[in-house]
Amino acid sequence: MNTWPELTDDAFFSGAIKVLQPRKGYRSGIDAVLLAASLHVQNNKVFKILDLGAGVGVSGLSVAIRCPKVSITLVEKQRILSELAKRNISRNQFEDRMTVKQVDLLDVNAIDTLSGSNGREYFDHVISNPPFYDAHKIMKSKNTLKAESNSMLRGALKGWVEFMAEATKPGGSATVVHLAERLGEILQYFALHFGNINIQILYPRKHEKASRVLVRGIRGSRAPMHISPGIVLHSNDNAYCPQVERVLREPVEWPIWNKLN
Repeated sequence: MNTWPELTDDAFFSGAIKVLQPRKGYRSGIDAVLLAASLHVQNNKVFKILDLGAGVGVSGLSVAIRCPKVSITLVEKQRILSELAKRNISRNQFEDRMTVKQVDLLDVNAIDTLSGSNGREYFDHVISNPPFYDAHKIMKSKNTLKAESNSMLRGALKGWVEFMAEATKPGGSATVVHLAERLGEILQYFALHFGNINIQILYPRKHEKASRVLVRGIRGSRAPMHISPGIVLHSNDNAYCPQVERVLREPVEWPIWNKLN
């Protein structure tokens, strides 16, 4: 049985969202916010969003506060994190538009959990912040929440992308944030299911190697891949660059992300 961890109550977007999360181990931060900001949703349109590996719900909440007409389903494997996501949805008053499913999306029948009274459910946009590391390549943390959130078995990323594809409606988008060093692997799997793939490379600072990538594709598209201008996160004094600071302070969309149709 999982032991309930000590929690912190953290503010996002200058207090617009309040989030309970474990004090130690797995913690949501900039990756979750940037993933949400990368999502292009047309104003005044109703969309269904799926957040895979949702953790305590930061990405989904970030989308919900920016896009008042979307409905969002969060999928999270770990019981404690999924329960915290439910609490965070309630305390931020998004119960009418957000739901949580505790599911291991790598299980054989996991996709069936997206079925409802009207059959299989498909989503306009799927977003995900998968575990970054192959479990066999790193020293496993003694903190169970951190270990399961940061790593997965060799080859599991392929299954993760396959689940994203199965859940995305034709013409819908799927977006992941991941380590830059795994870009080749991500593109290999994305190319099997998506076209019009857009790559956004994130650099910690000027003249430093990339740390993160945002990769987005369109289900069923045959359009070629393209690369957006890279984004530098920090200035020389370690402060966030202005465009990044704005995304962290306000629930807005990336200002220079290419819009995909």
